Amino acid sequence: MTINQLKKALTKAGFDLSKVYAFEKNGIELGAGGDEERFDEDESYAAVEEFRALGYNWGGFKTGYNSWILRADYVAHEGDWNDTSSTHHY
Repeated sequence: MTINQLKKALTKAGFDLSKVYAFEKNGIELGAGGDEERFDEDESYAAVEEFRALGYNWGGFKTGYNSWILRADYVAHEGDWNDTSSTHHY
């Protein structure tokens, strides 16, 4: 999905685009409330939940300034590095 397609889909679904801090090539950064340096943690997470409620079950992570970066192809690395099933195991 291109950035323009995502913008159109979110607008059509009624998602408030002011909660989008940045559109990226393969993802989106959501942040809401707060001031110029940090977003409000609760408002940003509410934006993530609203985004996922639209059917976008994308994975991601929270930044140090309380925004969330979500990507359709995000894979969380789980497990202990010493476990052979871990992607970090060598």
